[in-house]
Amino acid sequence: MQSLQKKILQDSILKTPCAGGAYLNDPELAETLVTESPDRFRDLSAWGSVFDVEEDCVPAQRPFGGQRFSRTCYAGDRSGHEMIATLTEQIRNTGIRQMQETSAIDLLMDDRRVAGAVTLDGGDGNLGVITADATVLATGGGTRCYDISTNCAAGGTGDGFALGYRAGGATLIDMEMVQFHPTGGAVYPPPIHAAASSPRRPRGGRRSFEEQPRGGTVYGTL
Repeated sequence: MQSLQKKILQDSILKTPCAGGAYLNDPELAETLVTESPDRFRDLSAWGSVFDVEEDCVPAQRPFGGQRFSRTCYAGDRSGHEMIATLTEQIRNTGIRQMQETSAIDLLMDDRRVAGAVTLDGGDGNLGVITADATVLATGGGTRCYDISTNCAAGGTGDGFALGYRAGGATLIDMEMVQFHPTGGAVYPPPIHAAASSPRRPRGGRRSFEEQPRGGTVYGTL
């Protein structure tokens, strides 16, 4: 019975990102997001992330933009910072070597196989080489192409796309799929984020989920 209820809940939650993406989403990735998020939340909590809780110590949840019910866990207005700090601490505890202020500027190739990267030291400007049996690109998106975004000023350069593309083995897909949040021009607490992403009727009043238009519309609600 519990497994059936869990499946029904997952199917209900899955409808939100799929509808928000005009059903152009990769269904497998959307399902992975929905089904694995609870376990990743438990991982973060076990590693020390401090999320908001209710009086009975149950994780607090809010309905963020486009959601039908309260299901987003948060850490005040600093959820991203809390998760990054926790993951950074986990890396420190593994003994993995970290190189701060160092950028990968190109991938090393060995007969069509990635063998590492060429790096640039942001402090002294020296070039370096890192060899590797396996290379993972996790550089974020390319929001620096736009004047305003909700990403940090130093991120979103699109370098990861370029590295993979120049290496000749990466196929860039869905490059037109860029999400813009209505509060991109300023920083607001989570409750306002949720309210700001809820369209209003022309004569006032909040639209229901079913009334909200689909297809990549950006809502100017502030």
